[in-house]
Amino acid sequence: MIVAEKHPFFTPFWQWFIESSTRNHFSSVRCLVVQPDSLPITTLWHGTHVSWWDGYLGLQLARHLQLEFRVMMLEENLKKYRFLRFAGAFGIDRGRSRGALESLRYAVSELQQPMPRALLMFPSGEIGSPHLRPIPFESGVATLANLAAKNQDLRVRPLAFRLEYHNEAKPTAYLRLGAPRVVAVGTSSAALTDLLRDDLEQTANALHQDLLEQQLEAYTVLLRGGLGIAEQWDTIRRSFGVKV
Repeated sequence: MIVAEKHPFFTPFWQWFIESSTRNHFSSVRCLVVQPDSLPITTLWHGTHVSWWDGYLGLQLARHLQLEFRVMMLEENLKKYRFLRFAGAFGIDRGRSRGALESLRYAVSELQQPMPRALLMFPSGEIGSPHLRPIPFESGVATLANLAAKNQDLRVRPLAFRLEYHNEAKPTAYLRLGAPRVVAVGTSSAALTDLLRDDLEQTANALHQDLLEQQLEAYTVLLRGGLGIAEQWDTIRRSFGVKV
């Protein structure tokens, strides 16, 4: 399997590249963290998967929370974009049970490292609509949580993503990180899968409601992007005293 690599040159470079790409694509990236931690603490994130950008956005949130970032992605895709391993990506081969088990063991070892980190998984297994209910949810997150919680309790948080244009040329990315659930030793995987699915759906629904009601004041700006074409033109018009 392809594992994540921390390199003194390549890791900062690719993190900078990913941040620059994100700034160029989005008007802004905003997040709301429910029950924020007072100190960085290792957490397993299980997220909705609504776009190609989700891993990039997860990296920005992890850096904001001062957490080392890890994200599980399909081995076949990581082989095409191997540079992502320097930004925290590691592979999983879902076509081979032995390969999947190897990835789970690696993920457990990452969650047990001394440096606090966030490990992001996408339980749906593929990109889909943010409006789909019930949210597709495979059992891998619960399996990983139980394996990692054998020696100590593990914190697990749901993470919902949305991309909204708001009549602008560039979209705004919204992230809502839900309240932590502590997984204790001996929790049933089937029961835990149901609990985590409910947590993720409630978080996605809360983000959807915030967008519908435009209750977005509590969302912190992680990144500000460049202006879209319309905004650039309006800026030029204002410089000539034209009311816009």
